Amino acid sequence: MSAERLLLFWLLLMCCVVGLALTTPEPAGGHGVPHGDSVAMLQGSPTPPSDRILMLGWLFGLTQVGFFVTCMTLGITRTTSQGRGVLLLLFAVGTLLYAGAMTMMVLADRAAVRSEQVAFIGWFPAATTWMLFGIWSAPLVFVLAYMIGFQRWIIPPVAMSRFEELVAANRKQTSTSPETAADRA
Repeated sequence: MSAERLLLFWLLLMCCVVGLALTTPEPAGGHGVPHGDSVAMLQGSPTPPSDRILMLGWLFGLTQVGFFVTCMTLGITRTTSQGRGVLLLLFAVGTLLYAGAMTMMVLADRAAVRSEQVAFIGWFPAATTWMLFGIWSAPLVFVLAYMIGFQRWIIPPVAMSRFEELVAANRKQTSTSPETAADRA
């Protein structure tokens, strides 16, 4: 499947998940309530979200991960197979880490909402820790993939030399052109 079709798949799946979320009935009292100490602020509802809403939120997050990873693959050349296994391994590991951190964040949040007891990992609530350190650091695997194989997978030397030829030809054409900037305006 081409990356363009995969992007369309992720976008359609996101639309389906959002459509299901919009057709899900809200729980009674599911909106924010006035804060006890600050009149200008609202606090979270005492009514926990339904399992369906939690699942749809998790699915929406996973579709975003799939969309982001697919977008990252758009610049990869399809002509060379040198090191393709390393690239696929790095992208698979990055995707699993990214989706795993998203899943752990949702599970930690669900556990806190259900038990009404917030578990802490370090200084932060567990869901916040997964968001800050898991979802933030998982894409670093993709950065590593680009650092390792930029010249092999993104802009191989043949493509770079062709690009430099095109730039030189464009500069030569614009420098020999009789019209000036005033003529173009």
